[in-house]
Amino acid sequence: MQHAQKFVAIESLPSLDDKAVKLQAFHARATAGTVHFPVKRAWADNCIEQLVKFPGGRWDDKADVCGLIGRMVDQMMDARVPVADRKPLLVPFTEAWLMHGTESEKPKVRFF
Repeated sequence: MQHAQKFVAIESLPSLDDKAVKLQAFHARATAGTVHFPVKRAWADNCIEQLVKFPGGRWDDKADVCGLIGRMVDQMMDARVPVADRKPLLVPFTEAWLMHGTESEKPKVRFF
């Protein structure tokens, strides 16, 4: 079975000083009901506990990760090229195909 290649851009996410600001994107998604945790999983229960206690809890590492996830999801974009940016399809040997490009790119006509 052959898999299609996928390419991603890896970019750093600048750090913010205020942890509450880091969590704003995740908090907005949770408020909108788009964040889901599995039931009866210790890590999920622990993460929810940290989020509920934030910023007064002793630990906040999972809350930090949720903040990063929220910020990254906000920066995600559709991988498809917008329709307006697509170039028209050139059909070979048509007038549009012959006239396409600069003078140096146009096919040369030979006379015999």
